[in-house]
Amino acid sequence: MDFIHLEFARPALAWLALAALFALRRLGAAERGRWGFAAAGAALLLGAAGPSFLAGSNRPLRVFVVDVSASVEGSWPWVRGRIHRWEGPECLSRAAADVAVVTFAADASVEVAPCPARPRFLPETPRRGLATRATDLAAGLRLAAALLSGRPGGHVLLFSDGHATGGDSDAAALELRRAGARLDAVAIPGPALDDARVESVTAPDEVREGERFVLRATVLATAAGRARIRVRGRGAGAGGDELRELGVAEVALEPGREATVGFPLPPLADPVGEFEVSVGDTSFDDAYPENDRARVRVRRGGRARVLYVASSGAAGRTLRASLARRPALVLRDADGPIPPAGYDLVVVDDLPASRLDEAFVDALRARVEGGGGLLVLGGRSSFGPGGYAGTPFEALLPVECRPSEGVSLLVALDRSGSMGERAESRTKLDEAKAAIGSLARRLAPADRFGLLSFSDRVEPVLPLGAASAATPEAVAAALGRVSAAGPTRLLPAARAGLSALAGSATRLRHLVLVSDGQSPGDSAEAHDALARDAKGLGIGISVLATGADLPADVEARLRRLAEGSAGGQFLSASAADSLEPALRRALDGARGGLVREGRTEARWSDPPPAASLEDPPPALAGLDRTVPRPRAQVRIFAEEGLPVACEGRLGLGRVAVLTTSLDLEWASAWRSWRGLDALVDDWLRRLLAARRAEDRPEVTLEGDRFRVLCRRAPATEVRGLLHAPGGGADRVLSLREETPGTWSGGGECRESGWYQVRLEPAGGGEPEDGQAVAAEFEVPYASELRLRPPDASALARVASLGGGRLLEPTEPLPEAPRAGGRGRSDATWACAAGAVGTLFAAALASRLRKKR
Repeated sequence: MDFIHLEFARPALAWLALAALFALRRLGAAERGRWGFAAAGAALLLGAAGPSFLAGSNRPLRVFVVDVSASVEGSWPWVRGRIHRWEGPECLSRAAADVAVVTFAADASVEVAPCPARPRFLPETPRRGLATRATDLAAGLRLAAALLSGRPGGHVLLFSDGHATGGDSDAAALELRRAGARLDAVAIPGPALDDARVESVTAPDEVREGERFVLRATVLATAAGRARIRVRGRGAGAGGDELRELGVAEVALEPGREATVGFPLPPLADPVGEFEVSVGDTSFDDAYPENDRARVRVRRGGRARVLYVASSGAAGRTLRASLARRPALVLRDADGPIPPAGYDLVVVDDLPASRLDEAFVDALRARVEGGGGLLVLGGRSSFGPGGYAGTPFEALLPVECRPSEGVSLLVALDRSGSMGERAESRTKLDEAKAAIGSLARRLAPADRFGLLSFSDRVEPVLPLGAASAATPEAVAAALGRVSAAGPTRLLPAARAGLSALAGSATRLRHLVLVSDGQSPGDSAEAHDALARDAKGLGIGISVLATGADLPADVEARLRRLAEGSAGGQFLSASAADSLEPALRRALDGARGGLVREGRTEARWSDPPPAASLEDPPPALAGLDRTVPRPRAQVRIFAEEGLPVACEGRLGLGRVAVLTTSLDLEWASAWRSWRGLDALVDDWLRRLLAARRAEDRPEVTLEGDRFRVLCRRAPATEVRGLLHAPGGGADRVLSLREETPGTWSGGGECRESGWYQVRLEPAGGGEPEDGQAVAAEFEVPYASELRLRPPDASALARVASLGGGRLLEPTEPLPEAPRAGGRGRSDATWACAAGAVGTLFAAALASRLRKKR
């Protein structure tokens, strides 16, 4: 037996038991007859002390596995200090385990062979020069498993940043666990190296002929300082085969924070332009100059075709003039809707829904869903005022033409005898009832609705309550009990309506008076006093005059009553077929109106849609009221949260709206705003970038992994191929359909150089012209040159697979698993059994003495 190790959970009780045994030796002859009872008590104390012992043929082994790759360069003193702190003299007094140290990078090596733990057993620097830019974490764990072979139990403690570049670390951790060892991990802090690298370079895959574009470079540093970012290119401006300098920018660097710079570039002169971004002239010593450059390629496409649809005078419109100044666009004007097929962008400028026929809307939907763009501008003939609500054209937009806030609406219906006069086949009262029934169908769930009737007396018909109770059937049943009789007393009815609305909890409250206006005895002063009271309560009064033309003095009084309240309006419906639209306008006005006029501040969303849009947008004098749909992106909004500039997706394309008009007094300040052209550029970049089904795939690169996204016609199978640098056979990509027509996939690309992703219809065979599309991207340098903070989640996963956990560097070192010998519970029961045996022996000896 190589060793026996004994320890106690409660050492004080063990010392007490030892003192009791020592006292037995000093008992006198007369008292030694009770030695058995004293010895039994000592054994019980010994058992209560919680003894445990380990006996076997081999000592357990603890293996420290230490990452010494380039990504943790300079961390050896830190790791060495933690190991010495754990394995110092204070641990030797209770640890019965040998210690070994394994270092690893691209491969693994034994730094310290298994030996008894002792202080200061690690050298100042690793003896093996393993520091490389590769990290094979699994190799270190496998070597630790080899050292543990044939040992009882065992403990592996991994020091790493968690960024493995090779090997299957999960499988190695599981092997350790199956061998009976425990694996814990400690995260090594990031390297103390000063480095700046080009993190990414982004540019459009394709730019239109004659179009300027922006190249964006992102630099990441591990130290604070300053650096210069340079862009060189071929194929931009005057062209040429040599790379020439196109821009320089000086940036301030902060550790761990990305610095992004945009470089506006001239139109491409060559079919393909190649651009290189470099970071240099840093204010600190750059650890890895190999990661200071990256490149990107841009292809030149044809000019974009834009269809500009407006009611008349399109050539003089502000937005149209801005588009005409861009040589990358081919602009066509139309006074009305024409087939949009073949156009990349369709602009609808202040055109009412009555001018947008069904065939045009259907063709426009198909064009946008296939990858086109749509831009809709506001005005007095657009959105709500243009009758978009509920139409197929509104369904294309990222906004709805209705407010979201509920309104308390009370309708006061004139039931006087004059309303019983016939207009063709039905009375004026019958026409009003039918229009009110149709109005009930337009109520929103957040609305509240009530109904009263009046002649010389006011009678409630439907109490003011939730819109869900005001179903068309309930409204029709309530109105069925109303009949025409008696004289008209309009002002008492209006007073009763104000009293009912004053107790409503909604912010928007509105009274609609439906009457032929024949209310004798009402003075202009009484109408003005009622309007002032309504305005003081924040209640609007809309007056809907039915029947023949009113006398001029009566109409003037009713108009002053409506316009003097809080947002009311005077409406006239001389014919039965105009009564329902007039009530609908009253409801829209009750909800705050179809437009919002008056000075209104506008603000960017956070963040602004483009880096070049630094100035805040000017104030507006008016806009159309709309509500953004759930997935819409509001880029500019006005007071009350009203959207001004809003975007959304439709199939493969994008739709943008501007709810104000650049050609009315609503946005006169915008016409001289220097940010307007930048806003239009941002629109064009987004709307014209909507991929058509035959466009090239979109590739994003993150470290040594890439992701490809392509959009094809729904139900079209796609096969992907990856061509890597260095030649060799193309690799087949696994693609899956995320949504109808949208396919995605990805893979690894650890080798630096140019890659090509090629997509073609599945099924084999040679694809026809236009069916196969490709995109190129560069991996500028190996992923090992990306200095990153520790990946604690990866380390925690590996430790969990090995039966351990991620440790904090300051917490105590866990005990190594033990094999061989007995455990603590066995030793305790042995002491208890010894105490019982001792008592029995003492009792037997005492009995024998008495018999003698």
